[in-house]
Amino acid sequence: MPSEDRTLAVLKVLEPARAAFHGALVAAVEELRGYIATHRQVPDIGKAAAASLGQFAAGRIDAERFGALFAHDGRLPPEELDRLEQALEGLADFARQGDELYRIRVAPGADLRDTVRGALAARGRAFAVARGAEAIRSGRGEAVATDEQSNFPFRQWHRAERQIAPPLVLEVEGGDLHVGGLAEYLDGRFKLVLLVAPPAPAAPLTRLIGPHVFVQQTTDPAALRRLVAFDGPGIAAVVPGGCACFTWDPSAGPRFEQRLQVELVPGDDPQQAIGSDGVAQQQADLQWLHELSELRARALAGGVAASGDAVLGDPADLFAAWLLRQTSLEGV
Repeated sequence: MPSEDRTLAVLKVLEPARAAFHGALVAAVEELRGYIATHRQVPDIGKAAAASLGQFAAGRIDAERFGALFAHDGRLPPEELDRLEQALEGLADFARQGDELYRIRVAPGADLRDTVRGALAARGRAFAVARGAEAIRSGRGEAVATDEQSNFPFRQWHRAERQIAPPLVLEVEGGDLHVGGLAEYLDGRFKLVLLVAPPAPAAPLTRLIGPHVFVQQTTDPAALRRLVAFDGPGIAAVVPGGCACFTWDPSAGPRFEQRLQVELVPGDDPQQAIGSDGVAQQQADLQWLHELSELRARALAGGVAASGDAVLGDPADLFAAWLLRQTSLEGV
Protein backbone atom coordinates (compact mmCIF):
# COMPACT_ATOMS: atom_id res chain seq x y z
CA MET A 1 0.00 0.00 0.00
CA PRO A 2 1.52 3.38 -1.01
CA SER A 3 2.45 5.65 1.89
CA GLU A 4 -0.27 8.25 1.32
CA ASP A 5 -2.97 5.61 0.90
CA ARG A 6 -1.82 3.93 4.11
CA THR A 7 -1.98 7.22 6.01
CA LEU A 8 -5.49 7.97 4.78
CA ALA A 9 -6.60 4.44 5.67
CA VAL A 10 -5.31 4.87 9.21
CA LEU A 11 -6.97 8.28 9.59
CA LYS A 12 -10.27 6.74 8.52
CA VAL A 13 -9.98 3.96 11.11
CA LEU A 14 -9.18 6.57 13.76
CA GLU A 15 -12.31 8.60 12.96
CA PRO A 16 -14.12 7.68 16.23
CA ALA A 17 -11.13 8.86 18.27
CA ARG A 18 -10.86 12.02 16.19
CA ALA A 19 -14.59 12.68 16.63
CA ALA A 20 -14.24 12.97 20.42
CA PHE A 21 -11.79 15.87 20.12
CA HIS A 22 -13.53 17.51 17.18
CA GLY A 23 -16.96 17.21 18.83
CA ALA A 24 -15.65 18.88 21.97
CA LEU A 25 -14.24 21.73 19.88
CA VAL A 26 -17.49 22.28 18.00
CA ALA A 27 -19.51 22.22 21.22
CA ALA A 28 -17.16 24.73 22.84
CA VAL A 29 -17.38 27.04 19.81
CA GLU A 30 -21.17 27.03 19.77
CA GLU A 31 -21.46 27.51 23.52
CA LEU A 32 -18.99 30.39 23.51
CA ARG A 33 -20.63 32.01 20.49
CA GLY A 34 -24.00 31.93 22.25
CA TYR A 35 -22.52 33.29 25.47
CA ILE A 36 -20.93 36.24 23.65
CA ALA A 37 -24.17 37.01 21.82
CA THR A 38 -26.18 37.20 25.04
CA HIS A 39 -23.58 39.21 26.96
CA ARG A 40 -22.68 41.80 24.35
CA GLN A 41 -22.95 45.47 25.31
CA VAL A 42 -25.87 47.37 23.72
CA PRO A 43 -24.45 50.51 22.02
CA ASP A 44 -27.64 52.65 22.19
CA ILE A 45 -29.32 51.92 25.51
CA GLY A 46 -32.30 54.22 25.01
CA LYS A 47 -33.08 52.96 21.54
CA ALA A 48 -32.80 49.33 22.60
CA ALA A 49 -35.02 49.90 25.63
CA ALA A 50 -37.65 51.77 23.58
CA ALA A 51 -37.71 48.93 21.06
CA SER A 52 -38.18 46.33 23.76
CA LEU A 53 -40.94 48.33 25.54
CA GLY A 54 -42.93 48.88 22.36
CA GLN A 55 -45.52 51.54 21.43
CA PHE A 56 -47.39 51.23 24.71
CA ALA A 57 -44.52 52.87 26.60
CA ALA A 58 -44.09 55.75 24.16
CA GLY A 59 -44.58 59.00 26.05
CA ARG A 60 -45.21 57.18 29.34
CA ILE A 61 -41.78 55.71 30.26
CA ASP A 62 -38.37 57.37 29.99
CA ALA A 63 -36.61 54.78 27.80
CA GLU A 64 -33.12 56.16 28.57
CA ARG A 65 -33.57 55.85 32.34
CA PHE A 66 -35.29 52.47 32.02
CA GLY A 67 -32.50 51.12 29.85
CA ALA A 68 -29.85 52.42 32.24
CA LEU A 69 -31.29 50.28 35.03
CA PHE A 70 -30.36 47.13 33.13
CA ALA A 71 -27.52 48.32 30.90
CA HIS A 72 -24.84 46.38 32.75
CA ASP A 73 -26.90 43.42 33.86
CA GLY A 74 -24.95 40.45 32.60
CA ARG A 75 -23.13 42.53 30.00
CA LEU A 76 -19.40 42.15 29.45
CA PRO A 77 -16.85 44.97 29.56
CA PRO A 78 -15.31 45.60 26.12
CA GLU A 79 -11.89 44.21 27.07
CA GLU A 80 -13.38 40.92 28.28
CA LEU A 81 -15.58 40.71 25.22
CA ASP A 82 -12.48 41.16 23.01
CA ARG A 83 -10.69 38.33 24.78
CA LEU A 84 -13.68 36.02 24.44
CA GLU A 85 -13.98 36.81 20.74
CA GLN A 86 -10.27 36.01 20.31
CA ALA A 87 -10.82 32.73 22.15
CA LEU A 88 -13.81 31.98 19.93
CA GLU A 89 -11.75 32.51 16.80
CA GLY A 90 -8.94 30.36 18.18
CA LEU A 91 -11.25 27.45 18.93
CA ALA A 92 -13.05 27.86 15.61
CA ASP A 93 -9.69 27.70 13.82
CA PHE A 94 -8.93 24.35 15.46
CA ALA A 95 -12.41 23.07 14.57
CA ARG A 96 -11.92 24.04 10.91
CA GLN A 97 -8.74 22.02 10.52
CA GLY A 98 -8.96 18.68 8.75
CA ASP A 99 -6.64 15.69 8.56
CA GLU A 100 -3.50 17.77 9.03
CA LEU A 101 -4.43 18.30 12.67
CA TYR A 102 -3.94 14.58 13.27
CA ARG A 103 -1.00 13.64 11.02
CA ILE A 104 2.69 14.50 11.36
CA ARG A 105 5.75 13.68 9.35
CA VAL A 106 8.78 13.06 11.57
CA ALA A 107 11.81 14.57 9.88
CA PRO A 108 14.55 11.99 9.24
CA GLY A 109 16.90 11.92 12.20
CA ALA A 110 14.52 13.88 14.43
CA ASP A 111 13.77 12.74 17.96
CA LEU A 112 10.45 10.88 18.06
CA ARG A 113 9.68 11.82 21.65
CA ASP A 114 10.34 15.50 21.00
CA THR A 115 8.11 15.40 17.94
CA VAL A 116 5.22 13.91 19.91
CA ARG A 117 5.75 16.34 22.77
CA GLY A 118 5.69 19.33 20.42
CA ALA A 119 2.65 18.08 18.52
CA LEU A 120 0.63 17.54 21.67
CA ALA A 121 1.65 20.92 23.07
CA ALA A 122 0.56 22.68 19.87
CA ARG A 123 -2.83 20.95 19.91
CA GLY A 124 -3.13 21.49 23.63
CA ARG A 125 -3.42 25.21 22.94
CA ALA A 126 -7.11 24.53 22.27
CA PHE A 127 -7.46 23.50 25.91
CA ALA A 128 -5.54 26.59 27.03
CA VAL A 129 -7.85 28.86 25.03
CA ALA A 130 -10.92 27.13 26.47
CA ARG A 131 -9.57 27.50 30.00
CA GLY A 132 -8.94 31.21 29.45
CA ALA A 133 -12.48 31.74 28.18
CA GLU A 134 -13.92 29.86 31.14
CA ALA A 135 -11.87 32.01 33.52
CA ILE A 136 -13.51 35.13 32.11
CA ARG A 137 -17.00 33.61 32.20
CA SER A 138 -16.58 32.54 35.80
CA GLY A 139 -15.31 35.96 36.87
CA ARG A 140 -11.73 34.88 37.54
CA GLY A 141 -10.45 36.97 34.64
CA GLU A 142 -6.71 37.41 34.85
CA ALA A 143 -6.43 34.73 37.54
CA VAL A 144 -6.02 32.12 34.82
CA ALA A 145 -2.38 30.98 34.70
CA THR A 146 -2.40 29.95 31.06
CA ASP A 147 -1.01 31.88 28.12
CA GLU A 148 -3.68 31.38 25.50
CA GLN A 149 -1.29 32.23 22.67
CA SER A 150 1.36 29.67 23.61
CA ASN A 151 1.60 25.93 23.28
CA PHE A 152 0.21 23.97 26.19
CA PRO A 153 2.29 20.88 27.15
CA PHE A 154 0.69 17.53 27.82
CA ARG A 155 1.93 17.44 31.40
CA GLN A 156 -0.41 20.36 32.20
CA TRP A 157 -3.53 18.79 30.72
CA HIS A 158 -6.02 17.66 33.34
CA ARG A 159 -7.83 14.34 33.34
CA ALA A 160 -10.86 15.43 31.31
CA GLU A 161 -8.62 16.90 28.60
CA ARG A 162 -6.59 13.70 28.37
CA GLN A 163 -9.81 11.75 27.91
CA ILE A 164 -10.51 13.60 24.63
CA ALA A 165 -6.90 13.99 23.50
CA PRO A 166 -6.62 14.17 19.71
CA PRO A 167 -5.10 11.00 18.24
CA LEU A 168 -1.87 11.42 16.30
CA VAL A 169 -0.59 9.57 13.24
CA LEU A 170 3.17 9.90 12.80
CA GLU A 171 5.02 8.89 9.65
CA VAL A 172 8.51 7.89 10.79
CA GLU A 173 11.62 6.22 9.41
CA GLY A 174 12.40 2.83 10.92
CA GLY A 175 15.79 4.05 12.05
CA ASP A 176 14.14 6.78 14.15
CA LEU A 177 11.75 4.45 15.96
CA HIS A 178 12.92 5.12 19.51
CA VAL A 179 9.76 4.50 21.51
CA GLY A 180 11.03 4.35 25.08
CA GLY A 181 10.39 8.05 25.75
CA LEU A 182 6.76 7.84 24.63
CA ALA A 183 5.49 6.11 27.77
CA GLU A 184 4.81 9.39 29.58
CA TYR A 185 2.20 10.35 26.96
CA LEU A 186 0.25 7.10 27.13
CA ASP A 187 -2.43 8.36 29.50
CA GLY A 188 -6.15 9.13 29.41
CA ARG A 189 -7.51 7.96 26.05
CA PHE A 190 -4.66 9.24 23.92
CA LYS A 191 -4.04 7.11 20.83
CA LEU A 192 -0.75 7.22 18.91
CA VAL A 193 -0.14 5.43 15.61
CA LEU A 194 3.31 5.14 14.05
CA LEU A 195 3.50 4.52 10.31
CA VAL A 196 6.96 2.99 9.96
CA ALA A 197 9.02 3.12 6.77
CA PRO A 198 11.50 0.30 6.09
CA PRO A 199 13.99 -0.82 7.17
CA ALA A 200 12.62 -1.14 10.69
CA PRO A 201 13.46 -2.96 13.93
CA ALA A 202 11.46 -6.17 14.37
CA ALA A 203 9.75 -5.61 17.72
CA PRO A 204 10.40 -2.18 19.31
CA LEU A 205 6.92 -1.76 20.84
CA THR A 206 7.48 -4.74 23.15
CA ARG A 207 9.26 -2.25 25.44
CA LEU A 208 5.94 -0.51 26.12
CA ILE A 209 3.85 -3.52 27.16
CA GLY A 210 2.31 -2.81 30.56
CA PRO A 211 -0.84 -3.44 32.59
CA HIS A 212 -3.00 -0.54 31.39
CA VAL A 213 -1.76 0.43 27.91
CA PHE A 214 -2.88 -1.06 24.59
CA VAL A 215 0.14 -1.98 22.44
CA GLN A 216 0.03 -3.26 18.86
CA GLN A 217 2.31 -3.96 15.92
CA THR A 218 0.59 -4.83 12.65
CA THR A 219 0.97 -4.63 8.89
CA ASP A 220 -2.76 -4.06 8.37
CA PRO A 221 -4.29 -0.62 9.11
CA ALA A 222 -7.72 -2.25 9.52
CA ALA A 223 -6.42 -4.04 12.62
CA LEU A 224 -6.23 -0.67 14.37
CA ARG A 225 -9.95 -0.88 15.09
CA ARG A 226 -9.00 -2.72 18.28
CA LEU A 227 -6.82 0.23 19.31
CA VAL A 228 -9.70 2.65 18.70
CA ALA A 229 -12.14 0.47 20.65
CA PHE A 230 -9.85 0.29 23.69
CA ASP A 231 -11.09 2.53 26.51
CA GLY A 232 -7.74 3.89 27.55
CA PRO A 233 -4.36 4.97 26.16
CA GLY A 234 -2.78 3.03 23.33
CA ILE A 235 0.05 2.96 20.85
CA ALA A 236 0.27 1.04 17.60
CA ALA A 237 2.81 0.74 14.81
CA VAL A 238 1.96 -0.17 11.24
CA VAL A 239 5.22 -1.89 10.36
CA PRO A 240 6.81 -3.23 7.16
CA GLY A 241 6.46 -6.90 6.25
CA GLY A 242 8.81 -9.19 8.15
CA CYS A 243 8.45 -7.33 11.47
CA ALA A 244 6.75 -8.88 14.47
CA CYS A 245 2.96 -8.64 14.64
CA PHE A 246 1.27 -8.79 18.03
CA THR A 247 -1.45 -7.17 20.13
CA TRP A 248 -1.45 -6.53 23.86
CA ASP A 249 -5.01 -5.68 24.93
CA PRO A 250 -5.56 -5.18 28.68
CA SER A 251 -9.34 -5.25 28.13
CA ALA A 252 -9.33 -8.73 26.59
CA GLY A 253 -9.49 -10.47 29.97
CA PRO A 254 -7.94 -10.64 33.44
CA ARG A 255 -5.35 -13.28 32.53
CA PHE A 256 -2.04 -12.76 30.78
CA GLU A 257 -2.72 -15.25 27.99
CA GLN A 258 -6.03 -13.53 27.21
CA ARG A 259 -4.39 -10.15 26.77
CA LEU A 260 -1.55 -11.16 24.48
CA GLN A 261 -2.05 -12.24 20.89
CA VAL A 262 1.00 -12.97 18.76
CA GLU A 263 0.54 -13.37 15.01
CA LEU A 264 4.18 -13.36 13.90
CA VAL A 265 7.58 -13.56 15.55
CA PRO A 266 10.45 -13.31 13.03
CA GLY A 267 12.68 -16.36 13.16
CA ASP A 268 15.93 -14.66 12.17
CA ASP A 269 17.95 -12.68 14.66
CA PRO A 270 18.79 -9.07 13.71
CA GLN A 271 22.27 -8.82 12.22
CA GLN A 272 22.80 -5.10 11.67
CA ALA A 273 21.96 -1.79 13.30
CA ILE A 274 19.00 0.22 12.03
CA GLY A 275 19.68 3.87 12.62
CA SER A 276 20.92 4.14 16.19
CA ASP A 277 18.99 1.01 17.20
CA GLY A 278 21.85 -1.44 17.68
CA VAL A 279 21.85 -5.20 17.11
CA ALA A 280 21.85 -5.94 20.86
CA GLN A 281 18.75 -3.82 21.48
CA GLN A 282 16.91 -5.35 18.54
CA GLN A 283 17.78 -8.84 19.71
CA ALA A 284 16.65 -8.02 23.25
CA ASP A 285 13.26 -6.74 22.01
CA LEU A 286 12.75 -9.82 19.86
CA GLN A 287 13.84 -12.18 22.64
CA TRP A 288 11.36 -10.54 25.02
CA LEU A 289 8.55 -11.12 22.55
CA HIS A 290 9.69 -14.76 22.10
CA GLU A 291 9.52 -15.27 25.87
CA LEU A 292 6.12 -13.63 26.19
CA SER A 293 4.82 -15.80 23.37
CA GLU A 294 6.18 -18.93 25.04
CA LEU A 295 4.66 -17.92 28.37
CA ARG A 296 1.31 -17.48 26.66
CA ALA A 297 1.54 -20.90 25.00
CA ARG A 298 2.35 -22.57 28.34
CA ALA A 299 -0.46 -20.71 30.06
CA LEU A 300 -2.95 -21.86 27.44
CA ALA A 301 -1.67 -25.40 27.90
CA GLY A 302 -2.00 -25.10 31.68
CA GLY A 303 1.72 -25.67 32.18
CA VAL A 304 4.25 -24.23 34.62
CA ALA A 305 7.70 -22.81 34.22
CA ALA A 306 10.80 -24.97 34.73
CA SER A 307 11.24 -23.54 38.23
CA GLY A 308 7.79 -24.78 39.21
CA ASP A 309 6.35 -21.27 39.40
CA ALA A 310 3.08 -20.48 37.64
CA VAL A 311 3.71 -18.93 34.24
CA LEU A 312 1.07 -16.22 34.68
CA GLY A 313 1.98 -12.84 36.03
CA ASP A 314 2.10 -9.12 35.49
CA PRO A 315 4.17 -8.30 32.38
CA ALA A 316 6.09 -5.70 34.38
CA ASP A 317 7.22 -8.41 36.81
CA LEU A 318 8.07 -10.75 33.96
CA PHE A 319 10.07 -8.01 32.26
CA ALA A 320 12.00 -7.29 35.45
CA ALA A 321 12.87 -10.96 35.80
CA TRP A 322 13.95 -11.10 32.18
CA LEU A 323 16.20 -8.05 32.61
CA LEU A 324 17.86 -9.71 35.58
CA ARG A 325 18.63 -12.78 33.52
CA GLN A 326 20.01 -10.64 30.70
CA THR A 327 22.41 -8.87 33.04
CA SER A 328 23.36 -12.03 34.98
CA LEU A 329 22.17 -10.45 38.21
CA GLU A 330 19.43 -12.94 39.08
CA GLY A 331 19.77 -14.18 42.64
CA VAL A 332 22.09 -11.36 43.75
